[in-house]
Amino acid sequence: LYTADEMTASMEPGHEDREYVDDAARPLELDSPQWSPAMKGNLISDILQGNPIPPLVFAEQVANGLAIIWNLDGKQRCTTAYSFSKDAFKITKNIRRWLIAYQTSVKGKDGTEIFDKSGFPVYEKQEFDIRGKKYSELPEELQDRFKEYNFEIVQYLNCSSEDIAYHIARYNEGKPMTVSQKGL
Repeated sequence: LYTADEMTASMEPGHEDREYVDDAARPLELDSPQWSPAMKGNLISDILQGNPIPPLVFAEQVANGLAIIWNLDGKQRCTTAYSFSKDAFKITKNIRRWLIAYQTSVKGKDGTEIFDKSGFPVYEKQEFDIRGKKYSELPEELQDRFKEYNFEIVQYLNCSSEDIAYHIARYNEGKPMTVSQKGL
């Protein structure tokens, strides 16, 4: 598993853990901007609800001692989560589920947490309308839920160029690819 926070941090420019080849050097991957605003918003809604989403699939190719990571399936999910965490877009109004339930601790008039007789914090249920909101406009509890969301990861290790081509074709069957995306 990989948290959204770990995944978005790994996408930062200059991240030295692995080499992520730019899009022009990866002709077999589907282009990133293929999702509509509603698709992006529905993904963020699912993450905030804690709903399972399909696993992210990567392949590692070692060339000249450098590990190159290919995103076989999940590029739109990765880039959408990353973009949202950087306030790059607001969630559209055309999503399936916009009221997100969460719990927050009850605070007294002075702003301090209220505790029950056993010494545990008292919580209350809240709902937040995420339509038209950027990441920074979410309540802290929902920002934390987003950052702590666990993406399931499938990774193929030590792949050859032929393995990469095979896996990309396999994971993208039924999805339109351009001529340049089909050639290596």
